[in-house]
Amino acid sequence: MGNELKIYTLGKFDLKFNDVSITEDTNIQSKTWELFKYLLTHRNRSVSQEEIISVLNLDNNDDPVGALSSLVYRLRQRLKNEIGSHAGDYIKRSGNAYRFNIQKEFWLDIDEFETACQLTNNAIKKNSDNWREPFEKILELYQGGFLEEANLRSWIWSIRNKYINLLILTFKNLTQYLAEQNKCEELFQYYSDVHQLIGFDEDLTVAFIENLLKMGKIGLAHQKYQEVLKIFEENNLILPHKLKIIQDKFPKDNSDNPEHIFEQIKQSYKEDRAYICSQEIFAHIFSLEVKRNRRASINSYLIYFRLLGEYDKSIIDEIGDNLFEIITSQLRLGDIVCRWNNNLIISIISGLDEPEIRKVTERLHNSFYYIYDIPEGIELERSFTKINGKTKDES
Repeated sequence: MGNELKIYTLGKFDLKFNDVSITEDTNIQSKTWELFKYLLTHRNRSVSQEEIISVLNLDNNDDPVGALSSLVYRLRQRLKNEIGSHAGDYIKRSGNAYRFNIQKEFWLDIDEFETACQLTNNAIKKNSDNWREPFEKILELYQGGFLEEANLRSWIWSIRNKYINLLILTFKNLTQYLAEQNKCEELFQYYSDVHQLIGFDEDLTVAFIENLLKMGKIGLAHQKYQEVLKIFEENNLILPHKLKIIQDKFPKDNSDNPEHIFEQIKQSYKEDRAYICSQEIFAHIFSLEVKRNRRASINSYLIYFRLLGEYDKSIIDEIGDNLFEIITSQLRLGDIVCRWNNNLIISIISGLDEPEIRKVTERLHNSFYYIYDIPEGIELERSFTKINGKTKDES
């Protein structure tokens, strides 16, 4: 509809009516527009006066409720001047609360964005090429982070993460689909488009390289991996674990020179901490450990650390990263550690008896809770089993 109110939040905040911007010549960071943004963001509920006063920092006014009422009046007048006599209906009052009136007609980019993501993912699940139009819509709509001008507002962060994570998840699904279809050219093009929108993302880059490897594009995968390494080296940054272990997925060098191979192994032990490896390498080491225990009486234990609880993936990822750092930094050189998935970390430890292993798991468990604040509802379960032995659970 031509006279529909259009609200843009992905990138710079903007309101348009009859395709003319209402906010172009205004201070979009003013408290008037911040009130509009907050009610819009929480449009599915009523927001109490107390909550708005706190969010907008109106507490220091002599009359906070009066200051809020003035803001609401100015916002309604602004909308009325630009849209017409019924514009005030967009902001409704109910008792001591306000809400954005979702019964009014309006177009909102984040609603369209979520719909496009859902259509893209549904098409991919059905192995259908109908993903293309909605994914192109995603790229068109995502013009930056949610309300990017509101960087200093803490209430914005979780909402902003929601949409960028939705984009990343959708594209990761698409990369897998394109790899299965062997559509390398499209994979490169869309990766470039998404990378331009959000910048470097660890999960995105890992998924991209992994799927290049699945397609047999070893040279291209290696080229991209070297580009990433260069970025981290030039900025004196520590390479994240997810990117560090991806090199294990590259085809191995079949060099006939054993000295070259031994040098590569020695290089991997430069850090004075536990040996970190991928699932495949860990499985091989475990198999060797089982065979070794059949020949000799050696104490070897398999230790599990598992995160339990229902939380957003981004929160679990962050907690898992912290747990992984604790474990790899406190175990000994020669112990084996693998980040099996976001919730599970496993390790092989040799040379200790059962009471000593129990102390190790307890120390790691206590260190984790001492150093990091863990949200309620998330628990760390630990257990160990002697290789070829009986499982011992720890509470």
